[in-house]
Amino acid sequence: MESNPSSALEEILEAPDRLKDLDLDAFAEELERQGYGNKQLTLYDIRDELFGQYRERRSPYRSLSVEERFRLLTGETSESLYVGKMVMCTVTGFANRKPPRDMIDQAQPVRNDETGQWQCPFCLQDTFPDLSEVRSAIRNQLTFLYGILG
Repeated sequence: MESNPSSALEEILEAPDRLKDLDLDAFAEELERQGYGNKQLTLYDIRDELFGQYRERRSPYRSLSVEERFRLLTGETSESLYVGKMVMCTVTGFANRKPPRDMIDQAQPVRNDETGQWQCPFCLQDTFPDLSEVRSAIRNQLTFLYGILG
């Protein structure tokens, strides 16, 4: 057999099935024994490239969903963080802004006919004796929420 490395490569490119006959694990062990380090993955990568030259091996790109991005950024899952779960947090900022007038107008308190008391649609407190008091509570809650979320 010739000692020309390019002829060996040409021979493999013409018949890539011959690569299946190579014992890459034994060759990697020999390279490591000779002090070249662990080359097992490199040898398998070279073999795969020779089997399918220039072939794209990566899976096609797809955008992450909102849930996947949230999980990657926070480490939380739907099992570890869910509606109703008590969490510890640190508020790092707060902006006190008044909510738009239409937002306040859309919040409709409900009157309990049995007790005559008004119920706030947000906090569900139902002990407001006067409509003006529940409106004031709604305004305060929306101002707080709008400051956090707005």
